[in-house]
Amino acid sequence: MKLEKLLLSAAALLVIAAAVSCHKNKTDEDDSTESFTGSVSFTLPSYISPGEVHTFHIDSVSREDGGTYGCIWTIEALDIKDTTRVEADPSSVSGDYIFTVPDTLCAITVKGTVFAEGYTTISTSLSSTIVSADKEKGSITGRSFDTEKDFVFTDSRDGKQYWCTTIGDRDWFRENLACEGTGYPYDGSSNLSQILGHYYSWNEALVSCPEGWRLPDTEDWSALAAAVTGKDFGATDSFSDIAGKMMANVYFNGNRMWEYWPKVNITDSSRFSAIPTGYGFGDAEDGYSFAGYCEYAAFWVNGTYGDKALYRYLYVDKTDCFAGTADKDGFLASVRCVRDSTR
Repeated sequence: MKLEKLLLSAAALLVIAAAVSCHKNKTDEDDSTESFTGSVSFTLPSYISPGEVHTFHIDSVSREDGGTYGCIWTIEALDIKDTTRVEADPSSVSGDYIFTVPDTLCAITVKGTVFAEGYTTISTSLSSTIVSADKEKGSITGRSFDTEKDFVFTDSRDGKQYWCTTIGDRDWFRENLACEGTGYPYDGSSNLSQILGHYYSWNEALVSCPEGWRLPDTEDWSALAAAVTGKDFGATDSFSDIAGKMMANVYFNGNRMWEYWPKVNITDSSRFSAIPTGYGFGDAEDGYSFAGYCEYAAFWVNGTYGDKALYRYLYVDKTDCFAGTADKDGFLASVRCVRDSTR
């Protein structure tokens, strides 16, 4: 018995030794793989829209021996995986992937991978979000438009249409202005223009509204608050207990924009339909950054306080509409146009 156990132990040791040897050989083999020159590089905008066609092309990878390589493209969230070139294909086969953006509003990740026998695989991933400006089934959902209470205004400057409503004795835009060639789109993306509107400096906002409309002054804003609450407010007073009546309980690609807070009862009973697009800051020369998305809705006022410009803003967990001041060129806010009612 003792001898048998000893023989079994020896056999086990041989198996272990063989496994270690195999593992070592495999590691040595892995260490001997070649490396591609360059890296996987392609372009993808941060926001894309259904129907757009994008071509993903890899042109920054090569082999020292001049050989070809294979390309694989995957798009997470859409379950797409396509080998567009194998190593045996001639170099005339580009390996490009032509992507037609589907009508699926979601975040995606595109991954480009390069492979070849004896080479270490390399890849790069880029993310984007599919968005739509469709008023009924686009990225923004949760607002209700009623042809009896609301009306559509077409801006003759660029043909864009805006839902509007009457509050008290004034007509107001229910959407943020996004006139072509004026202001700044969020993150520089034109695909977000008609969804979130443009962001304007105060000096730009003064002349941004279409003919027959104006940037609301302090009197216009106080009249709105009085019509909604039945209370009188001064030019720079906080409009108390009005936020929920001005906010729209909206969703962006299925995600709630105004976070739920028990004390803020969102009804949008005023039909102003504020969405939390945030604000911008910086300057025209060096560029603007954006912040406060899903927290703030900020709107310019045609008025000043000292050398600063006035604006009105809502915050996600507050029940009031506040008055704020900001630099006339270094701060960007949304624009809602107003006119004396013609209805």
